[in-house]
Amino acid sequence: MPYQQVYPSIYASKSDAGPVGLLTRAVVKALGARRILAIDFQSQCSEFAKRYAATDIHLATLKEGGKMVAYSKCHGKHTLEHFGFGERSEGIDCVIECSRAEVGAGPADNLIPMSIFVNKEVRLIGGLRYGLGCYALGVDHVEHGRINLTPLITHKFSSKDAS
Repeated sequence: MPYQQVYPSIYASKSDAGPVGLLTRAVVKALGARRILAIDFQSQCSEFAKRYAATDIHLATLKEGGKMVAYSKCHGKHTLEHFGFGERSEGIDCVIECSRAEVGAGPADNLIPMSIFVNKEVRLIGGLRYGLGCYALGVDHVEHGRINLTPLITHKFSSKDAS
């Protein structure tokens, strides 16, 4: 997502509370987003996300059989209700999807129900990994104290033990 699209009145929604999701939320918060949503299947991850950078969390339910599209619609409805949004997602200006980000680019073919995008007037922007200037922007945020990475450190190893 181009960071120029984040402005103080935005509601940033983001699935998954893993490492990439946590960092994404920290950047969006540093850029001034006033409401940052976290959705994850694991309560510990969701709670940590709330302490770190999310303003609101939702514990997702795992899919138990059935078709993926039906599950997605049902889960989406419950998520919107949980956060207090209407059917058309009024109030969510930007959704950043980072779940399974560490795996790679994902499958070559993805099923995207385009009628949902068209009917709800959604703009879809694709991208792979990191955009131009994001490393410099990230370092600048850390250097100036807008992002604190300390809570993300779980272990420390000496150089000789790391090799």
